[in-house]
Amino acid sequence: MRKIPFWMLKSFLYIMGGVVMVLSLFWLPDIAKDSAVKFPEYSYLEKPVLFWTLATSIPYYFALFQAYFLLDLIFMGRAFSTASVSRLDKIGICGVIIALSYIGLGITLLLNGALHPGIMIAFLAISITSIAIAFFAKLLSTLLFEAIQYKAENDLTV
Repeated sequence: MRKIPFWMLKSFLYIMGGVVMVLSLFWLPDIAKDSAVKFPEYSYLEKPVLFWTLATSIPYYFALFQAYFLLDLIFMGRAFSTASVSRLDKIGICGVIIALSYIGLGITLLLNGALHPGIMIAFLAISITSIAIAFFAKLLSTLLFEAIQYKAENDLTV
Protein backbone atom coordinates (compact mmCIF):
# COMPACT_ATOMS: atom_id res chain seq x y z
CA MET A 1 0.00 0.00 0.00
CA ARG A 2 2.89 2.34 0.72
CA LYS A 3 4.35 1.94 -2.78
CA ILE A 4 1.31 3.43 -4.52
CA PRO A 5 1.88 7.09 -3.54
CA PHE A 6 5.54 6.92 -4.55
CA TRP A 7 4.60 5.28 -7.82
CA MET A 8 2.07 8.05 -8.41
CA LEU A 9 4.61 10.75 -7.58
CA LYS A 10 7.22 9.24 -9.87
CA SER A 11 4.69 8.93 -12.69
CA PHE A 12 3.77 12.57 -12.12
CA LEU A 13 7.44 13.50 -12.59
CA TYR A 14 7.48 11.52 -15.85
CA ILE A 15 4.31 13.28 -17.01
CA MET A 16 5.74 16.71 -16.17
CA GLY A 17 8.92 15.92 -18.07
CA GLY A 18 7.01 14.52 -21.04
CA VAL A 19 4.66 17.49 -21.31
CA VAL A 20 7.52 19.97 -21.25
CA MET A 21 9.46 17.91 -23.79
CA VAL A 22 6.51 17.75 -26.20
CA LEU A 23 5.83 21.47 -25.82
CA SER A 24 9.51 22.32 -26.26
CA LEU A 25 10.08 20.13 -29.29
CA PHE A 26 6.83 20.59 -31.20
CA TRP A 27 4.73 23.51 -30.01
CA LEU A 28 7.40 26.10 -29.26
CA PRO A 29 9.19 25.96 -32.65
CA ASP A 30 5.84 26.28 -34.46
CA ILE A 31 4.92 29.32 -32.38
CA ALA A 32 8.34 30.85 -33.08
CA LYS A 33 7.91 30.32 -36.84
CA ASP A 34 4.40 31.77 -36.80
CA SER A 35 5.61 34.80 -34.86
CA ALA A 36 8.47 35.33 -37.30
CA VAL A 37 6.01 35.26 -40.21
CA LYS A 38 3.48 37.57 -38.53
CA PHE A 39 6.10 40.03 -37.33
CA PRO A 40 8.95 40.05 -39.88
CA GLU A 41 10.64 43.02 -38.19
CA TYR A 42 11.40 40.74 -35.22
CA SER A 43 12.23 37.61 -37.18
CA TYR A 44 15.93 37.99 -36.28
CA LEU A 45 14.96 37.17 -32.68
CA GLU A 46 13.36 33.83 -33.57
CA LYS A 47 16.40 31.58 -33.15
CA PRO A 48 18.00 33.28 -30.11
CA VAL A 49 14.72 33.37 -28.17
CA LEU A 50 13.94 29.78 -29.13
CA PHE A 51 17.44 28.68 -28.07
CA TRP A 52 17.20 30.59 -24.79
CA THR A 53 13.83 29.10 -23.86
CA LEU A 54 14.98 25.60 -24.82
CA ALA A 55 18.16 26.09 -22.77
CA THR A 56 16.04 26.67 -19.68
CA SER A 57 14.78 23.11 -19.99
CA ILE A 58 18.23 21.87 -18.91
CA PRO A 59 17.90 23.10 -15.29
CA TYR A 60 14.24 22.05 -15.35
CA TYR A 61 15.12 18.46 -16.19
CA PHE A 62 18.00 18.53 -13.74
CA ALA A 63 15.54 19.57 -11.01
CA LEU A 64 13.17 16.77 -12.03
CA PHE A 65 16.10 14.36 -11.88
CA GLN A 66 16.92 15.55 -8.36
CA ALA A 67 13.27 15.23 -7.32
CA TYR A 68 13.23 11.66 -8.65
CA PHE A 69 16.23 10.72 -6.53
CA LEU A 70 14.75 12.56 -3.56
CA LEU A 71 11.68 10.35 -3.88
CA ASP A 72 13.97 7.32 -3.98
CA LEU A 73 15.65 8.46 -0.76
CA ILE A 74 12.26 8.91 0.90
CA PHE A 75 11.14 5.48 -0.30
CA MET A 76 14.31 3.85 1.07
CA GLY A 77 13.69 5.45 4.46
CA ARG A 78 16.63 7.85 4.22
CA ALA A 79 14.60 11.06 4.05
CA PHE A 80 16.47 12.54 7.00
CA SER A 81 19.92 12.51 5.46
CA THR A 82 22.37 15.02 4.08
CA ALA A 83 21.74 13.60 0.60
CA SER A 84 18.15 14.86 0.83
CA VAL A 85 19.38 18.28 1.90
CA SER A 86 21.76 18.31 -1.05
CA ARG A 87 18.99 17.36 -3.50
CA LEU A 88 16.72 20.10 -2.16
CA ASP A 89 19.52 22.66 -2.45
CA LYS A 90 20.10 21.67 -6.07
CA ILE A 91 16.38 21.99 -6.84
CA GLY A 92 16.45 25.48 -5.33
CA ILE A 93 19.46 26.48 -7.43
CA CYS A 94 17.70 25.23 -10.56
CA GLY A 95 14.65 27.33 -9.70
CA VAL A 96 16.81 30.44 -9.36
CA ILE A 97 18.59 29.71 -12.66
CA ILE A 98 15.27 29.32 -14.49
CA ALA A 99 13.88 32.52 -12.98
CA LEU A 100 16.98 34.55 -13.79
CA SER A 101 17.11 33.24 -17.35
CA TYR A 102 13.50 34.24 -18.04
CA ILE A 103 14.02 37.62 -16.40
CA GLY A 104 17.13 38.10 -18.55
CA LEU A 105 15.22 37.08 -21.67
CA GLY A 106 12.42 39.47 -20.80
CA ILE A 107 14.87 42.33 -20.31
CA THR A 108 16.57 41.48 -23.61
CA LEU A 109 13.26 41.52 -25.45
CA LEU A 110 12.24 44.74 -23.70
CA LEU A 111 15.46 46.46 -24.76
CA ASN A 112 14.88 45.32 -28.36
CA GLY A 113 11.31 46.60 -28.24
CA ALA A 114 9.91 43.16 -28.92
CA LEU A 115 8.31 42.33 -25.57
CA HIS A 116 4.64 41.62 -26.12
CA PRO A 117 2.47 42.02 -22.97
CA GLY A 118 1.31 38.40 -23.21
CA ILE A 119 4.90 37.18 -23.37
CA MET A 120 5.79 39.43 -20.46
CA ILE A 121 2.99 37.93 -18.35
CA ALA A 122 4.11 34.40 -19.24
CA PHE A 123 7.74 35.22 -18.38
CA LEU A 124 6.68 36.79 -15.08
CA ALA A 125 4.53 33.77 -14.23
CA ILE A 126 7.39 31.37 -14.96
CA SER A 127 9.85 33.53 -13.01
CA ILE A 128 7.61 33.95 -9.98
CA THR A 129 6.78 30.24 -9.93
CA SER A 130 10.47 29.32 -10.19
CA ILE A 131 11.40 31.72 -7.39
CA ALA A 132 8.62 30.28 -5.21
CA ILE A 133 9.89 26.74 -5.87
CA ALA A 134 13.44 27.84 -5.06
CA PHE A 135 12.27 29.52 -1.86
CA PHE A 136 10.33 26.51 -0.62
CA ALA A 137 13.12 24.12 -1.59
CA LYS A 138 15.57 26.22 0.44
CA LEU A 139 13.09 26.40 3.32
CA LEU A 140 12.63 22.62 3.32
CA SER A 141 16.37 22.14 3.03
CA THR A 142 17.00 24.34 6.06
CA LEU A 143 14.28 22.64 8.10
CA LEU A 144 15.54 19.20 7.13
CA PHE A 145 19.12 20.13 8.02
CA GLU A 146 18.01 21.36 11.45
CA ALA A 147 15.97 18.19 11.98
CA ILE A 148 19.05 16.11 11.12
CA GLN A 149 21.10 18.11 13.63
CA TYR A 150 18.44 17.67 16.34
CA LYS A 151 18.30 13.94 15.60
CA ALA A 152 22.09 13.64 15.84
CA GLU A 153 22.07 15.63 19.09
CA ASN A 154 19.30 13.46 20.46
CA ASP A 155 21.19 10.29 19.51
CA LEU A 156 24.23 11.55 21.42
CA THR A 157 22.25 12.23 24.61
CA VAL A 158 20.65 8.80 24.69
